[in-house]
Amino acid sequence: MSPPERVATCDGDIQTATSSEFFLTNRLKTRNFIWAELNALGVIVFWIENLPRDGTGCPGWWMFDQMMAHFTPRVVAIKGSWTFGDNLETVNVLTGSGVPIEIAATRGPTGRYATAHGYSRVTLLSGIGVDGAYTGVSVLFER
Repeated sequence: MSPPERVATCDGDIQTATSSEFFLTNRLKTRNFIWAELNALGVIVFWIENLPRDGTGCPGWWMFDQMMAHFTPRVVAIKGSWTFGDNLETVNVLTGSGVPIEIAATRGPTGRYATAHGYSRVTLLSGIGVDGAYTGVSVLFER
């Protein structure tokens, strides 16, 4: 596995790679990883972390690509469940300005990564709050 070009602080190390689980860490940054689970229906649930947010570490898109390379072609959908972070912030900014939540979900990091892999159809599973002020959002990205 080659690290992304021009990222000196990324040294990916696959800890677990089974038919249902994937866990990749960065040897150079403790709180930089992706953990993912693929359920029997082909739905991926995953967690990406890169803290502190200082511009170092393995990029989220690269870790997502590694996860997808591991699980493809068994992936039917990608689930996003957000109660904090960049995805929820993007949804709130955009829905607060009138963008439908299904479109707003595609503009955050998870939505961009999923769309790049062809999973661009969004289904809202649940939303806690109102446009511009969600405290929780769960969506499904499908082909």
